[in-house]
Amino acid sequence: MNNILLVLAGDIGNVNLNKLKIKKKINLVVAVDGGYNHLTDQNISIDFLIGDLDSIKNKKRLEISKINIIKLPTIKDQTDFRAALNYLNNSYNNLQIYIVGYASTNRIDHLYSNLLNLKSNMIYINDYSEISLLKSKTIFNPSKYYYYSFFAQELVSGLSIKGFKYQLEDYTLKVNDPICISNQLNDIVGEVNFKSGKLICIKTIRD
Repeated sequence: MNNILLVLAGDIGNVNLNKLKIKKKINLVVAVDGGYNHLTDQNISIDFLIGDLDSIKNKKRLEISKINIIKLPTIKDQTDFRAALNYLNNSYNNLQIYIVGYASTNRIDHLYSNLLNLKSNMIYINDYSEISLLKSKTIFNPSKYYYYSFFAQELVSGLSIKGFKYQLEDYTLKVNDPICISNQLNDIVGEVNFKSGKLICIKTIRD
């Protein structure tokens, strides 16, 4: 398994990238454009940098570094993030990608665009939440997260939610249906099952 840390230019809050790197057993660190700033601020070694480099703060430092750079044109038909994902998927097998810096409060368009790229081998992480796609059967154990929200990336059929405060049985969850927002574990173990579709899970710590 190739565990990859992908750092974007968005807000990372107080995320300790070195602790995350150790916890997730990361073996490849990739900076996506301005993600370079976050990684160098925390003195994290970078395996390669991809982007049009328009968000790099210390370009002189970058020039004297020995980082492998995949330079993208400024004008292009995809975001730096999408280009990075395409490169990784074409270059490596058995990927698990952990993504930090995917959101900025002043660029909601980038947040939405980044979330559109969510795939089953990707997990978005920040100070407060974790976003991923669930398998057809997922067990939830008690953790630091308090709220559990579920959304359909595409139509989800046969959705059952057990061991949570709000439960469902054989429900069809449409893409625009918010019924599964802000759920909470009610038992020691929670379980989510569905027959078909793609289900997003957003886990969030308590306010």
